[in-house]
Amino acid sequence: MTDPNVMNPTPTQEEVTLKLNAEEAEMIKELLSDYSYAWLSDATTNCKRVLINKDKIGTYPYVDTPPTGVTNPVYDWTAKKWRSSDTASKDQYEDVYAEIKALKGQGQDSNTEIAALRESSVSVNKNLAELGQQFNSFGSQVMDALKELAAAVNGKTNSNATAPTAPGESEEVPKEPTKTDETEETTKEGDAE
Repeated sequence: MTDPNVMNPTPTQEEVTLKLNAEEAEMIKELLSDYSYAWLSDATTNCKRVLINKDKIGTYPYVDTPPTGVTNPVYDWTAKKWRSSDTASKDQYEDVYAEIKALKGQGQDSNTEIAALRESSVSVNKNLAELGQQFNSFGSQVMDALKELAAAVNGKTNSNATAPTAPGESEEVPKEPTKTDETEETTKEGDAE
């Protein structure tokens, strides 16, 4: 029969017998109620069972589940599972390879999109250049028309432009006689007599 006051934390450790009174045993139970076993696995320790405060279990480097079916276990904190430290596990790298392939595909898609954007940019630049030339040509035509209009308004004729005439119309338009002209004609007739 075992004494209830005897502590045996792990079956693989050496047994130690403690003789405690009821008050001391209760105090130790209360202290130990905040602690439990976890498995330490980090860069320096592959797998070691340790007694730790319950609040820390499940956070790096203390794993809450024991390793099963793995020789020389080490915890993979990225994949959140135990793996063998003896050889590089194919499972360990499959996820990395899949991520690399996905990133490569994204890179190729990005390169295609960049090439399409470059082609579009070249096309837009050509269209803008053509539009600029058309605008300059239109501007020149407008300026020539304004010069001709200014010359016509000022009564000056441009050597390149002539005033349009109606068909059959002579360039000189006959004047209608005015009252002063009639008086002159009468005076001329009177002088001739």
